[in-house]
Amino acid sequence: MANDTPQSDALEAEIPALSRRRFREVEEIDPVEEAEEWMTTFMDMITLLLVFFVMMMLFADFSNASKVMGEKSENRTAAGEIFAPSSPPATPAAASAQRRNENTALAGSLRGSFESQQLTSGAVDVAVTDDAVILEISDSLLFRPGEFELSPAGVLIIDKLALNLAVGRIFARDDRSVTVEGHTDSTRIATERIPSNWELSSNRANAVVRRMIAQGLEGKNIRSVGYADTRPRAPNATADDRAKNRRVTLVFHTADSARAAGRF
Repeated sequence: MANDTPQSDALEAEIPALSRRRFREVEEIDPVEEAEEWMTTFMDMITLLLVFFVMMMLFADFSNASKVMGEKSENRTAAGEIFAPSSPPATPAAASAQRRNENTALAGSLRGSFESQQLTSGAVDVAVTDDAVILEISDSLLFRPGEFELSPAGVLIIDKLALNLAVGRIFARDDRSVTVEGHTDSTRIATERIPSNWELSSNRANAVVRRMIAQGLEGKNIRSVGYADTRPRAPNATADDRAKNRRVTLVFHTADSARAAGRF
């Protein structure tokens, strides 16, 4: 059948016109605008990626910084625990007062030990200083006249004193030390056994030290020295004064005072 109807003719006539209009619409699309739209999308994506990476870096640095700061804080705390003193150091005045209190207690114990033996106060004397306790015993309680070996009564006195010291009843501190001093009066002595007052005073001090060590005292904490008549308690003008000068002195030192005096 032939396509020569009026409708067919009209449609055939419109097809070229539609084709030309579609072609013109395609030509009218601006390639620059199309490119700008694509770049805009791409830049948005890049921006988002940059923000994401920046946020990751910030969080990573914050975590590392917190870790480092925590380690530094722990180190400072540990250092503080190591180097911080456990207790504040005592002031010199407080240390001196403590030593004197300890010496007073030691002096009381020494007095009680001799009082129990019913010895007269004039024959035994106890004095207290800041750094020592001084016990003075008359030579008549320990020795026969002109002798340097302990008498039987002297042995009993030294034995009881040494026993109390050894078991810690009156000498509990390990840092204390004892100097045993021998003293004479100014009366000169010159015999074959005792050439001078120096030998008499030294030998008497040595006799006391030997007896105390035999009763259990450690030799490292005790020493003897003879002073002859160079350190009198009283003038040598009368018999009573000379009797005061003939004595054995035990000086109980604190550790500091003994080192400062160069005695140990």
